[in-house]
Amino acid sequence: MADRVEDIMQGMVPELDDLKRKRIFDENEVRHVVRRRREFEYLLQKPGCRAEDYLSCIRYEVALENLRKVRSKALHWKKKTISDVAGIRRMHFIFDRSVKRYKGNLRLWYQYIDFCLRSGSTKILTRVLLRCVKLHPREANLWLLAADRSLKMGQIKAGRTLLLRGLRFMPRSQKLWGEFIKLEVQVARNMQLSGKKDTVKEKAEGGEEKPANAAASALGPWAPACLLLRKATARLKGHAEAMSYFLNSSRRALDAVRAECTAIAEGDDGSDESASARAGFARLSADLRQVISESRPDSSAAEAEPTAARMLWQLWWEVEVDNGQPWKQLAQSIASEAPLIVVQHLACAFGSGAGADSAPSSLLELSKAPRTISDGHTALAVLEALETCPEELGRGIAVDDATVASLEKASVALLRQACNASPSCIRLRLLACQRLPPGEKRFTIADAAALRSSGGRANGLDAASAAQLMTVNLFNSDRAAKTIDQYLDTLLRALANDASPQPLLQVYLAETLSQGSLTDLRNAIGRALALAKTIWESPSVRAEALCSLLDMELRVLPLSDLRPQRICNRFEEVLSSIDDSNDEKVEWWVRYIEFVLRLSDMAAGAEEKRGVPTMMDLHWRAMRSVANQKLYTERVHSLLQSSTTAGTGVVNQ
Repeated sequence: MADRVEDIMQGMVPELDDLKRKRIFDENEVRHVVRRRREFEYLLQKPGCRAEDYLSCIRYEVALENLRKVRSKALHWKKKTISDVAGIRRMHFIFDRSVKRYKGNLRLWYQYIDFCLRSGSTKILTRVLLRCVKLHPREANLWLLAADRSLKMGQIKAGRTLLLRGLRFMPRSQKLWGEFIKLEVQVARNMQLSGKKDTVKEKAEGGEEKPANAAASALGPWAPACLLLRKATARLKGHAEAMSYFLNSSRRALDAVRAECTAIAEGDDGSDESASARAGFARLSADLRQVISESRPDSSAAEAEPTAARMLWQLWWEVEVDNGQPWKQLAQSIASEAPLIVVQHLACAFGSGAGADSAPSSLLELSKAPRTISDGHTALAVLEALETCPEELGRGIAVDDATVASLEKASVALLRQACNASPSCIRLRLLACQRLPPGEKRFTIADAAALRSSGGRANGLDAASAAQLMTVNLFNSDRAAKTIDQYLDTLLRALANDASPQPLLQVYLAETLSQGSLTDLRNAIGRALALAKTIWESPSVRAEALCSLLDMELRVLPLSDLRPQRICNRFEEVLSSIDDSNDEKVEWWVRYIEFVLRLSDMAAGAEEKRGVPTMMDLHWRAMRSVANQKLYTERVHSLLQSSTTAGTGVVNQ
C-alpha cells in the first residue's frame, strides 16, 4: 500500500513545482497539500474505505482547484501549464477509482456524470455513460442521459440505438417511450423542413435505391413516429399510468411542431415528398387521437390508479375540444362513461373557469346525470362547481341573470336528490341544513347515532362539521337541556380520532351562556365534563375535551367563583390524561402552578385552601413527570419573573 501511495505522490511533483514556480502556492502551502493528499491516499487504499471517503477527497480537491483559479486570475496568468489541468485530471482519477470499487453505488455514478458535465469533459462523459448503462441497465435516467449526449453531438442513429437498447431491458418504461417519441417527432420535423425522406432503403439488383416499405414511403418522414406509436401502445396496454405519461408526451411533442408543419404544408410545391409529409403528419395525429380514445378507463374499471384515469380522460377531452367537439356533448359522455373520479375532476375544472361560456350548460348536464346524483362525493364536487362557476365566468365574460338562476335551481335540485340517494353523507346533510327549507332533511340525533355506529372513528365527523351540526340543531322547537346534552354526547362520540372537540364544546357553552347566568354555565360545564369522562373509546378526544372544558372554565368564570379544591382535581384529571412526552403537558403544569400562585395571593381562608397543593410540591412532581424539562424550566422561570410585577393572567384572560 505504501508503494502505491508513493507512486501516486511522485506523479504530483511536476504539478506542485509548477504551482511554486507561478507563485500560486508558497512552500508551506505546498507542503500542506502534500500532507493532506497523502492522508487521503492512505485512507482510500485501506480495505475499509467507504464511498463517502472518496467524496470527501473530491470535495477537498474541488476547493483546492477553486483556490488555484482565483489566485491564478489575480496574478494574471494566461498561458496554460500543467497545473491548470492537473486538478481536473486528479478528480477524474479519484472518481474513476471510486466507481471501479463501488460499481453498484448509483450516487457515485451520478456524481461522476455531473462532474463531467460541469468540467466540460465531453469525451470522458460519453465513456462514463456507456460504462454506467452496462452495469445498471434498468436505470432509465442513465439511458436518457446517454441518448441525449449522442443527440447533442448530432448522432441521431446512436441516440436511437441507445433508446432501443434501454427498451430491451425496460420494455414498459414510460420515460424511455416518451423521450423516444419526442426524438422521432423532432427528426421528422427537421426532415420535413429540409425536404428529405426518412424511409428505409435497400439496393435493387440494378444498384438503385428503393423504399423498403410502400406504406412507409407514403407517410414520408413521419413513418418512424407512426410505427413507434403503434409499438409503444401495444407494449404499454394495460398499464394506465405509463400509458398516460406516454400519450401526454406524444401530444406535447406534436403540439410543439404542429404550427411549423402546418405552415410547411400550406406553402408546399405539390410534390410527392410534400404530399407524403402532409399525409404522414395527419396520420400520426389521427392515430394518436384514436389511441387516446381507446385508452380511457370506463366506469366499470377498477379505480386503482385515479391519477392516471384523470390524466387520460383530460387528455381525451382536450384533444376533442381542439378538434371542434362541443363541451356539452363531451360532458354527457364523461357523465355516463367515465369513472366518478373523472366526473369530479371535470366539475372542479369547470368551477375554476375551464370551458369558458360552455361551462354552465356542461355543469347542468353533469348535475342531471344519475351517476352524479347517486354518489355523494361526486354530487359535492358538482355542487361546489355550480356555486363557483358564475364568479369565475364573470371575470372573463358577461353572465346573465337567467344563467345564474338556472345554476342555482340545478344546485338545489341536485342537493335534494343527492341527500335522498346518499343519506349517510354528512357534508350533503350539512349543506341541506343550510340551503334547503327548515322542514327538509334536518340532521337529527338518530342520524348522528347512526354515523357513530356505522362510520367508526376513522370516518367520523371533523371538528367544523360537529360544531355546525350543533349550531343548526340548537335552534329548534325542543330546547330542553336533556335533549341538548343527549345531542352533545352523540356528537362527541361521533368525532374522528384526530378531530378536536373544542369547537363543539364552545358552541354548546355559548348557547347556555346566552340563555342563562354563570350558575347555568357552571352546571352546563359540569354536565359536559361528565359526558367527556365517559369517552373511553377515544383517549385523544377525551383528553382534549377535558383540557378544553377546564380552559373555558378558567377563562370565563371569575376566580372568586371557582372552587379551589374542585379546580385542582380538574387539573389532576387533565394531567393524567396527557402523555408525558407531549409538550402540552408542560403548559398545563405551568398553568396549574400559576393557579396555585394566584390563590396564594388572595386573602383566602384555610377552609378554601384545603386540598390545594403547594407550589414546591407541584414543581417536584412536574420535574419527575414531563419529558421536556428544559421547556418546563424556562416556562416556570418566566412565570415567576412575571408574577413579581404583573401577576398571572390565566384565569383573568
